[in-house]
Amino acid sequence: MPEVPETSTPTWPPRVRFLRIGEVVIDLALRRVSHGDHATELPQRVFDVLLVLAAEPHVLHTRQALLARVWAGVIVEDANLSQSVSVLRKALGEPHKAWIRTRSKQGYVFEPPFDIEALDALEAPGAPDAGVAAEDGTAARDAATPVAATAPAPRRALSMRATLATAAALALLAALAWWLLPRLAAPGAAPALPASVTLIPVEDPGRDSADAASLELLDAWLGWKLASLPDVTVLTPAHLAADPAAQARNTVVLLSAGPSPQGPGKRVVRARFEKDGEVHRLQQEGDAADVALLVDRLSDAVLAALHPDRPAQAWPSLRATPEAAIGFLALERARRAHHWSDAVEAGDALVRDAPDFALGHLHLARAQATLGRLPEARRHLETARKLLQPMPAEAEALLQAQQLALSNDHAAAAEAYARLAERYPDQTWFAQQQARALGRAGRFADALALMQAPIWDRPLPASTEMQKWFNRAIFQAPLGDLEGAIESARRADALAAAAGEEWAYDRGHTLMLLAQLQVDGEPDRDTRAAFEAAAAQFERAGDAFSALRARFLGEVLGPPKGQYRYLDEWLAQARAAGQRQLELGALRAAAFQQYRAGNIQAYRLRLMQAMAVAESMDDPWSTNAIERDLLNEEYLQGRFTQAGERIARMAGNDQQGELVTWARLFEVFIDQMQGRNARALAAAERGRTRMDDPGLPAPSQSVRDRYACASGQIQTTMGDPQAARASYARCPATDPALELVAIIGLAEVDLATGDAAAALAGLHRALGKLPDLDTAPGRWILKLEVAPLLAAAGEPDEAERLNRDVLPEVQRAGYGMLTAMAHVGLAELALSRGELDDSRRWAARARASLPEPIWLVDQRIDLVEAGVARLDGNPAGADARLRTLEREAASRDDMLARLRALDALQGRTTSGPIATTRMALVARTGLRGVSVDWMMPATGGDSLKADDTP
Repeated sequence: MPEVPETSTPTWPPRVRFLRIGEVVIDLALRRVSHGDHATELPQRVFDVLLVLAAEPHVLHTRQALLARVWAGVIVEDANLSQSVSVLRKALGEPHKAWIRTRSKQGYVFEPPFDIEALDALEAPGAPDAGVAAEDGTAARDAATPVAATAPAPRRALSMRATLATAAALALLAALAWWLLPRLAAPGAAPALPASVTLIPVEDPGRDSADAASLELLDAWLGWKLASLPDVTVLTPAHLAADPAAQARNTVVLLSAGPSPQGPGKRVVRARFEKDGEVHRLQQEGDAADVALLVDRLSDAVLAALHPDRPAQAWPSLRATPEAAIGFLALERARRAHHWSDAVEAGDALVRDAPDFALGHLHLARAQATLGRLPEARRHLETARKLLQPMPAEAEALLQAQQLALSNDHAAAAEAYARLAERYPDQTWFAQQQARALGRAGRFADALALMQAPIWDRPLPASTEMQKWFNRAIFQAPLGDLEGAIESARRADALAAAAGEEWAYDRGHTLMLLAQLQVDGEPDRDTRAAFEAAAAQFERAGDAFSALRARFLGEVLGPPKGQYRYLDEWLAQARAAGQRQLELGALRAAAFQQYRAGNIQAYRLRLMQAMAVAESMDDPWSTNAIERDLLNEEYLQGRFTQAGERIARMAGNDQQGELVTWARLFEVFIDQMQGRNARALAAAERGRTRMDDPGLPAPSQSVRDRYACASGQIQTTMGDPQAARASYARCPATDPALELVAIIGLAEVDLATGDAAAALAGLHRALGKLPDLDTAPGRWILKLEVAPLLAAAGEPDEAERLNRDVLPEVQRAGYGMLTAMAHVGLAELALSRGELDDSRRWAARARASLPEPIWLVDQRIDLVEAGVARLDGNPAGADARLRTLEREAASRDDMLARLRALDALQGRTTSGPIATTRMALVARTGLRGVSVDWMMPATGGDSLKADDTP
């Protein structure tokens, strides 16, 4: 059987999109293998093996040839090939995996029993959804892939009515953790300077790996020196091509490396560029073992020729053996291809063998930061900073600023970048990094103000202009300016699209951000196609990591799409690859899958696992996202003391935007539940109008809507139905959760003002919209809110059904406050039927379910116990309890509780001090429908003495 030559991997004509082999279809664009109902998306190397086999079937492909063709220039073990073939066979499935036949100790033969057809289209559209095969052999067929940033929470009911829609507004905020993850890119990535430099390595494909390693070393070392100088800008070829205006003031430096004509074992490194009409040809020759010395000398010569007026500066010596240069080549090739896990693996091996190689530590830190491994990134950056001595003061200042960013001292990092930006105002990269550090600190308004400063109004290179709009979008969103954020993201995307194919990576990010913002604006819109477009751009750029993230976001955002299949397999992939951001996103997605289904114990387990990962990353952004989830848990459990402590931590970190809105809203909800109504209403109104901070921009419409909804129930409780109706009118019908808040709130107002028919119509309308909520806890909360209103409106049987339906669910969940609400609801209904023992038992259970006293639950229990005491022959004890309740309600501005207590005390009498007080309050508030007649039979007359007027 013939062997094939060791050439590169094959390609088909551009028009060819699919290969068909019997029932097996290979999608060349998406790296997908499908057959029947099964489809698998392959990693790049595995797919390359398949392409070689499919291009040359029925011939022997030796292991050496396959390694040379698929892993050209990369040092890998033989096991990589065996593992790739194993993954490929699993993707082909039964019986097709037998098409790949192993020739013992030789290689592989691809022997399909059909001809291989090359097609530009398939006759039947609609290929099955594909998963991704992991390098370790696991296969995941679900398109939902774990994210590299914290996955945002779905829309869910968080607390009693007013909190119902809070999580929806914070979904995007959790996702922003990825965009603001500290990066260690060199400051040449998005420049705006009068002059710039572009380094272009000129590789000779025929040269050996030592020459390629020497060239890589020269490019990186010279690039680091140039990028470390604040008044120098390094433009990539892609950025230069996208900005014709920059080309006129740019200096292109061509770099090369190869054997020296001086003889065997000699090497030469060269640089060629034109400056001020003069062509400079610089080179260094010497022994191959001294390649680091040659690179070091040439870099100094290039710097001197590019900037002859710059004073002489001390730079560190480059310490690297030829073997270290080879290892550095593997690290850089993986990093440029966005294969971050491979880059970290190569970097770890490199610095283990060459611990004094500063450039290796520096580039390894960049790869680790991209994966969210901040503690490791900090350690290697600090090692690099110590090894890179001496260095110019400006270079030292830049490294220190980057180190502060990785250390999560974002305020100090912002100050460090601010000093650099003030000293070098033309270098907008410093201003960008200052803004990002402010964003990481939660100071979104300050970050946005910086990105809207006059320096951004001048003509800018395309790359800088794109990043300006991109950064504005990620700061506008958490401030509630969703429309502005979407417009900014669209501008950034238009610039990336116009820049061409070389900007596929940037285009992927702009498309993914735009898709996330659109989901936040239209939660019920299916935007999977938008995320798929972002994934396609990432794949064009070779970044499978970000492509996975885009597809996963497409699955978990927007309307519910059912269960996420094989999520544990995705989680295993992320953990095995060391991709902690990916693992964290998968854990949160798994958690919210359980939350939606009402499996709260499993939800908490996943949250604890996610918190452990976030803490290992030492990343406050990721930790804060989980803090919000835990705050919701403490609230529903009724652990308000713990919740208050968590709110203080969240609100006390100099945060701006949606995070502080979240904390303040929960503070409003707790104050309301504890009967601190005046304080709760004042805080809600302040939040609706100016968010307590005149230094912040005016709150967005969505923020005002949420505070208005929170105000409505408080105003009803305090006896101002007209204001409550106005507040509920501001709850938009376009948001299902806020719409339900308004429907139930208005029904309560109707009932309290005496229109029971209108109240019943509203309550049944709310129950009809219950399926609009995609989480089980949200539905439990609504049922518990609707049940007592139905009972008071004359439908006790439906109220009983709702309470009994919810009770076992909230008990299993361990939600003490919700359990107490179900218990007291059943106690009220038992009392209405005269079943005193049952009523007493349910009331006792309600009290025992609360971890700590909660006014809105306790006052209902007190009313039940007073009713039981009266019917049980203890009217004096009942009246004493009711008088205490009425005074307490008055002190808390709780008009509803006060009128109920007075109604119970008044009985059937229509005169006397109690009746007079009650009629005066009804006349003042219009709450003529507040009554306990449905719950406790009226007995006797006015039971208070004349001098006991409340």
